[in-house]
Amino acid sequence: MPKDKVPDAWDDDWEAQADRAESEPAPEPEPQAPVSMTRAERLAKHAEEQRKLWESAYDTQHPL
Repeated sequence: MPKDKVPDAWDDDWEAQADRAESEPAPEPEPQAPVSMTRAERLAKHAEEQRKLWESAYDTQHPL
């Protein structure tokens, strides 16, 4: 039985399969190499994210 297959209730041993699947640890995601950014790039990215955040806050407010 493949690891990612969900046990079928019509199988005779579905309870054992479900218990076994719960006890197996989840696979670890592969670590990604950190992206090297200069200080100026980090500041520019931060400023852009903050601009988008503030724009979204103003867009959802109702005028008085």
